[in-house]
Amino acid sequence: MTQVSARLASLSPSATLAMSQKSSELKAQGVDVINLSVGEPDFNTPEPIKDAAKKAIDENYSRYSPVAGYPALRNAIVAKLKNENGLEYTANQISCANGAKQSVCNTIMVLVNPGDEVIIPAPFWVSYPEMVKLAEGTPVIVAAGIEQDFKITPAQLEAAITPKTKALILCSPSNPTGSVYSAEELAGLAEVLKKHPEIIVIADEIYEHINYIGKHNSIAQVDGMKDRTVIVNGVSKAYAMTGWRIGFIAGPEWIVKAVNKLQGQYTSGPCSVSQKAAEAAYTGSQTPVEETMGALADIVRQGKALYVGISNYTAGQTEKALAVLKEHRVPCLIHQARYSMLDRRIEPDLLPLLKQEGVGMIAFSPLAQGMLTDKYLNGIPDNSRAAKSTGHLQREQVTEEKINKVRQLNDLAKQRGQTLAEMAIAWLLKDDRVTSVLVGASSVAQLIDNLKALQNTAFSAEEIQMIENILQ
Repeated sequence: MTQVSARLASLSPSATLAMSQKSSELKAQGVDVINLSVGEPDFNTPEPIKDAAKKAIDENYSRYSPVAGYPALRNAIVAKLKNENGLEYTANQISCANGAKQSVCNTIMVLVNPGDEVIIPAPFWVSYPEMVKLAEGTPVIVAAGIEQDFKITPAQLEAAITPKTKALILCSPSNPTGSVYSAEELAGLAEVLKKHPEIIVIADEIYEHINYIGKHNSIAQVDGMKDRTVIVNGVSKAYAMTGWRIGFIAGPEWIVKAVNKLQGQYTSGPCSVSQKAAEAAYTGSQTPVEETMGALADIVRQGKALYVGISNYTAGQTEKALAVLKEHRVPCLIHQARYSMLDRRIEPDLLPLLKQEGVGMIAFSPLAQGMLTDKYLNGIPDNSRAAKSTGHLQREQVTEEKINKVRQLNDLAKQRGQTLAEMAIAWLLKDDRVTSVLVGASSVAQLIDNLKALQNTAFSAEEIQMIENILQ
């Protein structure tokens, strides 16, 4: 008789997903249902993050990424862990996956051998024990009731440890209870774990920012615990990106290497576009526009500044920022935005808004990180920005399609008696909505080349049309 493997037969269906499906079915029937099954934020993905995804599509982030994720995303996660959690990691200690769920499962699969025990405090997220079973390990459930705020004690942890214990799964803030371990409580658990150096802590911190009691604490912050803790986190909850499926682990390099080896065989790297969106989530402003503008208005009123300037805001954010500043009777002088021949996303809405409101615009990255020069006409030079693993210009962005456009633009620049860089800057300055451009010259020769653009900022109608035809 045809049958599935014993490994699969031992698994229970996901109760969470079953409840979610039932909720959807009842809602479709007109039943008023409050769905408490899945951790789904009640707001939408912020606009700057969605804009970053759209930009990634336009820039052809449609190919396989490294298994562990793009270096830029991993570096953004490193910065997040340092700035928000006070923890020092390198990009080699980060591995990105298709959601925190896969990150947890990856970690269990590379650590647990048949017969190994994994301690799981209860109440628990329904998938933890099933993942342990999938690895042919044994879940050891430690009950923590409401009388102890659903948190296990050091004594309970000590009692649950045996020679077979391989890992502890610690979820804080907790799914499903919402309980959060304090720094003192984590230190207490750590004292027990320090007596058992073979035990790895899998710290599921995906709900880090859904926390109503104060600052989040990680057991990795406790002295002596970082090198035996795997932090699991992601963008699902904090940035309302559940469907984007980007999670990560941060941990000892030997575990991360093992996870990369495993993931390389069954999913490879996560979605390229989602990675760029996640990068924007981690690198973008974490402060609400209203709060930022209020603080800037205070600085002006104190006489420490005359005007306010903003940078990298979407049209929607800019409109909101200007409205707040008007309430404070504080003028906004300038907006700094990325703008070039190869990056024109601000044209439909932001540029018209700035003109309407009388706000100047400074274009940064006018040469598209060096793409609008003759540097990339014949491939990617070893000493170029795209050849490096870090930075805004990644190798994947230097496509043959884009290089062909640059070659055509270069030919037109020659016809105008300009270098491509000169023409690219002149093209921006011809627009009366562009106040100035911010150049990043690294040599006197480059600076002189940039300044020559001022000698000819006039374009014929025919030249404008030729440029549009090339760029479309």
